[in-house]
Amino acid sequence: MPKQSNPVRNFFAWLGLLITVGVLGLLLWLIALGALAGLVYLGLSLCTDWNFVAKLATSILASFIILKVLGLVSDVFDLLPEWWFDPRKKPTPCPHCGKNLRTALAQQCRHCGADWHSEP
Repeated sequence: MPKQSNPVRNFFAWLGLLITVGVLGLLLWLIALGALAGLVYLGLSLCTDWNFVAKLATSILASFIILKVLGLVSDVFDLLPEWWFDPRKKPTPCPHCGKNLRTALAQQCRHCGADWHSEP
């Protein structure tokens, strides 16, 4: 006889998975921030005669700003059509209005608003 799934247990299992993935993402981001801050600190140590606190604060702030700018740049590139960067990729036309979609996998047209997410 198959076991019945317990909805409370499933909820907490998914919640635990979500928290674990979030914590791992945060740890990876902090590791990147620390590594970049270390490089900036090293550069400041070689080029300036500031005290420890000034170099540390500047390196952490600069690293945070660099990571935020890199995130914004990657977000902007996600908005650009694929075929701008790779001319071998032909633009995919919208099945409703015929204008070019941003990506070949797009399921909604940004020109006419047609949406075919739920189509099989």
